[in-house]
Amino acid sequence: MIKLLLQYTPVVQQYETPIMEKNGKYPSRENIDEPLRLAIKNGHYECAKLLLENGASPNAIYFDGPEITHVSPLDTNFIELLLEYGADPNVFDRKGLTPIMKACRLKENGIEAIRILHKYGGDVNAQADFRQDMRTPMHYALLSGSAELVKFLIGLGAKVNMPKGYDKPSIIDIAVLKDDPELLKIVIDAGADVNAVHTYIGSALHLAACSTIVIR
Repeated sequence: MIKLLLQYTPVVQQYETPIMEKNGKYPSRENIDEPLRLAIKNGHYECAKLLLENGASPNAIYFDGPEITHVSPLDTNFIELLLEYGADPNVFDRKGLTPIMKACRLKENGIEAIRILHKYGGDVNAQADFRQDMRTPMHYALLSGSAELVKFLIGLGAKVNMPKGYDKPSIIDIAVLKDDPELLKIVIDAGADVNAVHTYIGSALHLAACSTIVIR
């Protein structure tokens, strides 16, 4: 059906792509979805590919963020399809998260999406905005509680230390707050600074002393 329609019209985007506002907020499109968005939403892979082949933008911007941020990390076929046609893997959605950060929330179920995004230039050390405490994918991996995911990110080059001046819970702080010795040992073995102080509470040792599991 779409192939037939494309024989009669070169237009695969019906509406002008909105311009990002100066303050970084995504503009409203009045809930108008492009054909590509609808094809992806309804699981029509070949239709989505056909639209991209005919000029549909893989970076269309919507109220909640760019096209790729609307795709579930579990839909790896659509994520890779968009990336193949030029989608930016490091864009932020309206909540301040990149696709890799969103995938890290799914524990080991997000690993395949992360692998694909990294393959196309996805940054495993990107920082979210202030609303998300400037967290990195490693923060979200630790919060998920998945040791497998944490190891996977480290293997891709994810850092385990935050820069000086960072004044939120650091990566090692999160590992301590999870009360999981396995996660803590993983980040320490990867080079996390146990003496770093990023919050008013103090170092990781200070946090551990406040933990429900003190000796373990």
